Amino acid sequence: SDPPTLVKAFQGAEAVFAVTNFYDPRILQNPLEEARQGCAVADIAKETNVKLVLWSTVPSALVRTGATFNSPRLVENKFTVSQYLKYRQIPHIDVYLGFYMDNWINFSSIANAPDGAIEVHQPALKAETKLGMVWTERDLGRTIIGILKNYRDKPDMLGKPIYCVGGQYSTGDVVEEIKRQ
Repeated sequence: SDPPTLVKAFQGAEAVFAVTNFYDPRILQNPLEEARQGCAVADIAKETNVKLVLWSTVPSALVRTGATFNSPRLVENKFTVSQYLKYRQIPHIDVYLGFYMDNWINFSSIANAPDGAIEVHQPALKAETKLGMVWTERDLGRTIIGILKNYRDKPDMLGKPIYCVGGQYSTGDVVEEIKRQ
């Protein structure tokens, strides 16, 4: 939220991996702030001659559903920045992260019930619906390193999405793993 600090951080950098935090209190107070942060990253990357921006993003639910789904700013802000990077013609790769495995705990999707049972909640999905999931600690670094090692020799990567998922799992798979553990 303080673009001048990015100038110093980006000077001399070949690549920038940018992640915004929708749940930051400043962003929650002003839901467009996340998009502004991402656009500032793009502008300053161009200004400081960064060769590659890696942008953590998700596809637009508005676009994918023909605007039949009232998509949250959390999704649309990230997609807006992806489009802005294209508009500004900044060399970039959209990094699509799967469902964060950490979110099972962070959003109380797995909790202890008063009777001692373990409850697993995942709204709007059938138990057998598979999702691409990412274990940030294990999967993200490997993906980013792979991109950085290859983008110079494979310029066709630029402007395209890279998916960072450790596997396809369902809520039922998570329940079975909990039982196994």
